[in-house]
Amino acid sequence: MSTESNVDIRTIFLGAVSSERTLHAHIADHVGLSYTSGSPTQDRHTIEEWIMPNGSWTFAAVLDGHGGSEAAEFVVNELPQSLKDLLATELNQSPQFHLDDTAIARLLTKAITEVDSRIADDFRLLLPENFGQIAAGDVVSDLKDPVSVDGSPRIEVLRA
Repeated sequence: MSTESNVDIRTIFLGAVSSERTLHAHIADHVGLSYTSGSPTQDRHTIEEWIMPNGSWTFAAVLDGHGGSEAAEFVVNELPQSLKDLLATELNQSPQFHLDDTAIARLLTKAITEVDSRIADDFRLLLPENFGQIAAGDVVSDLKDPVSVDGSPRIEVLRA
């Protein structure tokens, strides 16, 4: 795909959302998406330009925050760097710094799986060691510190 096409796609994408910048990520209010006034959207998107050994790459992602923004926020902050690191390592080991579509798909899958596993691992750390022996009705009460200092659910619980 030519650079000109990429610019057109990016322009269209950016024109379809109004956003508030949060580091490298955006909180998106998509045109046509309605929500109660005063309720922030749970979706996130990010567009990053990366200088890689074989040239410039553009990473774009739209994340749907089902039930809350915590998981989408975590992924938008973690996935890009994870994928970028995997790509850079692979590109540095490949002839002529080239990766085919299959290799890129494999690395994307690996990065997503690693980020998803971190969400699950963070949640598992809240579980008591004898979790498998706890009655189903007692699971919530036996979580290690299931709420934060202010009484709201811990971020690890919200992400999961």
